[in-house]
Amino acid sequence: MENKPMYHVVIAEDEPLILDHIVQKISQATTQFQIVGTAHDGSDALALIKQYEPDILFTDIQMPEMDGLSLAALAKQICPHLEVVIISGYNDFSYAQQAIRIGVSDYLLKPIKMEQLEAIVTDITQRLNKRLLADEQRMVEEALQGGKFRGKPLSTVDSSWKAPLQLISITLGNLYTYAPDLLDMDYFHRLWAMIDWDKLLHNSNLPLSRWWMTEDISYNQRFLIIRYAPKSAEASNEDKIEYKVEHKAQIAAFSAHIQTTITNYLLQSMSVTVSTTITPTTIQLLRDNARTIRHALERSSLCCTSSLLFVTDDRIEQQPAPKDIAIEQVQINALKLLMKEQQLVQWQQQLRQLLLPMMSEPITQRHLEMVIQRLAQQLLASLEADTSMASQLLAAEIIETIAAATEPEQLATDTIQIFLSHISPLLQTRKKSTDTSEQLYQQIAQFIQTNMSKPITVSMIADHFNFNSSYIIRVFKRYSGEPPMKYLTTLRVEHAKQLMIEQPELDIKHIAEVVGYPEQQYFSRVFKNATGLSPTEFRG
Repeated sequence: MENKPMYHVVIAEDEPLILDHIVQKISQATTQFQIVGTAHDGSDALALIKQYEPDILFTDIQMPEMDGLSLAALAKQICPHLEVVIISGYNDFSYAQQAIRIGVSDYLLKPIKMEQLEAIVTDITQRLNKRLLADEQRMVEEALQGGKFRGKPLSTVDSSWKAPLQLISITLGNLYTYAPDLLDMDYFHRLWAMIDWDKLLHNSNLPLSRWWMTEDISYNQRFLIIRYAPKSAEASNEDKIEYKVEHKAQIAAFSAHIQTTITNYLLQSMSVTVSTTITPTTIQLLRDNARTIRHALERSSLCCTSSLLFVTDDRIEQQPAPKDIAIEQVQINALKLLMKEQQLVQWQQQLRQLLLPMMSEPITQRHLEMVIQRLAQQLLASLEADTSMASQLLAAEIIETIAAATEPEQLATDTIQIFLSHISPLLQTRKKSTDTSEQLYQQIAQFIQTNMSKPITVSMIADHFNFNSSYIIRVFKRYSGEPPMKYLTTLRVEHAKQLMIEQPELDIKHIAEVVGYPEQQYFSRVFKNATGLSPTEFRG
């Protein structure tokens, strides 16, 4: 892993012997503080601060031309995040009061004791480390969006960002590009929380220096950004070729390691797709790199199958390689005949025999959507009725069902039920009436309201009412206009708002638990996404 970060220090002290003593003490206390400048008065120190924009200022209070408190106040205007340590030989509480008002971090008394300095250095280092991590996280998130960092172009960022980056996309399950409302945010939040990233990356074969994780378009997709220093490849063309081959092999092995480890963390419960570019990128090109990877996923992501995607100059290498599958017209004609004769039991059996082998192959999600939709169009068209609306609805439900699928057997079952729900009414054999489905919706809504404070997933609702997840979502959206998980989130947020207004004595953590969020930080994020305000801001 990368060396510990260095933080720049300016020291202001008008007595040379004491200044040398402070420099010596700080050097003994930590290896993470680099003294970039010293000054004998406040004016010179201010010039150094303008020049270096340091992280920390140690300053005496009593100095000629400009005292330490005035220096600290002006320095904070230049560097708002500057850590300031006031050094004084006077144990005067009025100085401490003024120091607090201008945002001074700590207060040291002369003569400086090593244990006191070490304690202050430790506190400052922890704060700076935490701030650095937050800044770096914002940096990569803004770079993925192509923006600026703290108002500055990404081309002007710190030199440490010139090191190559590797952007790796991780997808749990299938793509939800066309069906984002189906995503169960709580469910995927729990899945991501099951992964020990530090352990996973520690056991990797790459010389990682630092890494960050950020959300992508959907809750089931995240980007892992790693920074590392690959071997120099400057000597000769042979060396460069050898380096590229070595790097490609490293990235392939690392991606496979990520996929295998995450799959084990998730207990083999769903597919895991890992996608990256063979060539490293830079902070400035991170957004373009992300677009390339997303485009590759849209074209090549496999359905219900874990895979590795490597992009090289617009060419995609994939393991396992996808297959192109087509349904023969003779098979479609046989299904049409069974429909015409209203032999739906045999029709379902034959359709399963057709779908299951196809869905068990490594087929891309987009290709599977296209094949199933074409089959649906032909079957509906054979009923000699106005099926344009039914065809559109069926196509949308197919996309939703494929996106949510975790294994071929259930996907085949759900697909057949979707076909039946649209074909049966046209054959006048549908058993469930609209009243029945509306009653089911009301029962689901009541179930969610009653169990709001407990963990709820679509699968739990489906098991409780003995229907498949796709049918539950479809019925609920028909009458409420939104999927059940979005309804649950709205219900929880509204209840939380009511508790904040009616019971102001309750703390946020308790309210979060009452409405079904054991983690306060996660609740705060959900609340802000829904209302635009954090719980604290809403409470006022």
